Amino acid sequence: MKSSELNLFPMETLINLRKVASAGKTMRVSAGHVEVFMKRKNFKLGFRNASAGKQLEICDAQLARFTNLTANAQADMNLAGVQTVVATAHESRQRIQRLRAELKHEVASHQTHLRAAREAVTLACLHTLVNVQADPMAMTAAGLSVRADWQKVGVPAAPQNLTAAATLNAGEIRLRWQRPLRRCFFKVEFTTNPNDETIWHLLGGETAQRYLATELTPGKLYWFRVRASNIHGASPWSGIASARPA
Repeated sequence: MKSSELNLFPMETLINLRKVASAGKTMRVSAGHVEVFMKRKNFKLGFRNASAGKQLEICDAQLARFTNLTANAQADMNLAGVQTVVATAHESRQRIQRLRAELKHEVASHQTHLRAAREAVTLACLHTLVNVQADPMAMTAAGLSVRADWQKVGVPAAPQNLTAAATLNAGEIRLRWQRPLRRCFFKVEFTTNPNDETIWHLLGGETAQRYLATELTPGKLYWFRVRASNIHGASPWSGIASARPA
């Protein structure tokens, strides 16, 4: 069907034409009239569940095949317009990659500055502590928070507010949660069927209250849970969070 012929139809009709094509039928168009007249074999490009980079590779490969067609065959598909759209998608992906590199550099720089800030403030507090001779009342008057005496904490409670979200990278899910205690170790598990307790799989361990799950299947739904442990034992499992990687 030529693009000039498509312009004869409203959007709702064009959507229906796409459904007809997906069902494996061909069409004949004349003066705004559509006739479905035969079954045809459908085609598959492989976009589903593919990463963004893989989808662009599929587009490039198909465009390369189109350029080998005769001029008459190319006339009906507006090949120049398709090439422009694909090129724009490539430019957008390149901008994202540049921004990722810039963000990675900026995060590393921020961590360096943050560490220097912590050390500077800690040193200033130590000078104050020496000046007031560690007297609790004088420390409070000087703006220092007095640390409470250490107490036995026991078995940790379950981690709270577990969240799961896809990153911009294919096959990645970033997990975050709130720690129940200052000093504890976390175990992260995942499953594709939360109703079956026997098929939870260990992803890994972490001391921080975050975890990056990688090498997952793009587009597939995963469920996650986390538990905390210390020298006194393991907590109950957290609530479940789910997400689909890009």
